[in-house]
Amino acid sequence: MGCSPNFRHICSLLKLLRLIHRRYRIPPSSQRLPVLSSDIISEFIGVVSGRRFEKYVTERDVRVYLEALHRTAIFTQIRSRFKVIKEDPTDDIILRTACDGEADYIVSGDKYLLSLGEFRGIKILTVDGMLKLQMRGT
Repeated sequence: MGCSPNFRHICSLLKLLRLIHRRYRIPPSSQRLPVLSSDIISEFIGVVSGRRFEKYVTERDVRVYLEALHRTAIFTQIRSRFKVIKEDPTDDIILRTACDGEADYIVSGDKYLLSLGEFRGIKILTVDGMLKLQMRGT
């Protein structure tokens, strides 16, 4: 399934969580918890509820995934209002959530986020980069 450039960070999050929790069987003690915000969840719901995803996921799939996220993720309230990514301002939601949630990493497939490499001390990695980091146990 391809993902539009505007939603690569959501696809990356889905892929990372699926790989970490199922395929690689990384022990829970070494896992990093995702930091999310209501803005990210709203964007996720908007994306997966669209026609583009209806042949890939059911409403039940989305509900089960969101329930799992609510059990495992750290939720933060966005207070920051900075604007960094001029090419795609919606990506600023990811940066704001990571900053306000004191995240160590942002995992994304989004070219604008990845081009930053790091933002305010938060490393920005691809799914593969994060998996390599997880496998090393750092």
